[in-house]
Amino acid sequence: MYNLVRSLCYDCNMAVSLVEAFGQVLRTHRERRGWSQMMLASEAGLHLNAVGNLERGKRGPTLQTLFLLCRALDVPVAHLVADIEKAKPAVK
Repeated sequence: MYNLVRSLCYDCNMAVSLVEAFGQVLRTHRERRGWSQMMLASEAGLHLNAVGNLERGKRGPTLQTLFLLCRALDVPVAHLVADIEKAKPAVK
């Protein structure tokens, strides 16, 4: 399987937070569809700022937001979570 989390550091000492890993995986899935943040926000029923904040790792998603995003992207929640786990994020 190809690397969904392009900019995560697997072999160095820089730990990526859980929300940062989520944001990077979300961006990767969005870009794969060729969508802008505005398109994803519209399809998921979210505000554009919410999508931007999620992708930048400024905030984590609620469970409802996670499901809305996955439904919009046509990605099973389990697949998105598995992609996040691959980054081995620091969980505090």
